[in-house]
Amino acid sequence: MRAVSSLWVLTLGTNRKMTDTNITLNCLIVPIGHFRIFSLKDLSLRITLPRDGLVSTIQTAIQDQLAPSLKNYSFDICQVYFREVDRDERRMRVDTEISAYFETIVPEGSFHIVAYPIPPPPSR
Repeated sequence: MRAVSSLWVLTLGTNRKMTDTNITLNCLIVPIGHFRIFSLKDLSLRITLPRDGLVSTIQTAIQDQLAPSLKNYSFDICQVYFREVDRDERRMRVDTEISAYFETIVPEGSFHIVAYPIPPPPSR
């Protein structure tokens, strides 16, 4: 069984004009916990969202692409950003608009969000 749709291109593309209403992001789910059994190819996905939507819609879009047995997972979503010589991550707040993190045209050839799985609470 596959965790998510297959896409192993660690790039992020956006529509070229900043006036566009949507943004397309390639996301990498970090292979920890129950996600360890999947290949990185299976943990990469592409999502298109409204630029003015909240970061919480990223989580929903990820969950929509997961196998049913993994849909109960929440994710800590981080923006990947690049400095002159390295890259870093910044946790994204779920109540903030996506456009606050991606104000400019997103460069091709790099990925921009990673999702760290947060296991659901154990059932009793």
